[in-house]
Amino acid sequence: PPPPPRPSAPDGPKQPVGRLRNVTLSGIRARACGPVGCAFAGLPGHPLENISLSDIRLEFVGGGTEEDARRAIPEKRDGYPEFQMFGKLSAFGLFLRHARNLRLRDIELVTEKPDARPPVVAIDVEGLKAENAPPIVRVPA
Repeated sequence: PPPPPRPSAPDGPKQPVGRLRNVTLSGIRARACGPVGCAFAGLPGHPLENISLSDIRLEFVGGGTEEDARRAIPEKRDGYPEFQMFGKLSAFGLFLRHARNLRLRDIELVTEKPDARPPVVAIDVEGLKAENAPPIVRVPA
């Protein structure tokens, strides 16, 4: 079944699910990124498409535990899409889910403190290409 409509504002009316495709993010530098991580997550049947991430360096605070690394991240199909909607992610850097044709090039992800989570987790990602990027842990959908 199609996902339920989602609000486009925290308390706003629900809208049909849209698309995110043909997007390039490049030349990004950030320090002291919080413990949550960065999610690039579509929905079942509504994947992100043709996303390119390149020339990115992110420094996270770290501190993630083995329990955080094993955590199953909920879908939250009807939730307002915002950066903390999933809580602490199972990757300290990039959490990738429900995507097609995702490209990672020249990506550096580091932590200030040790972190038991992997730098990148990919779930239900087809056509993932990585060049000069951290190791990617693929998790079955």
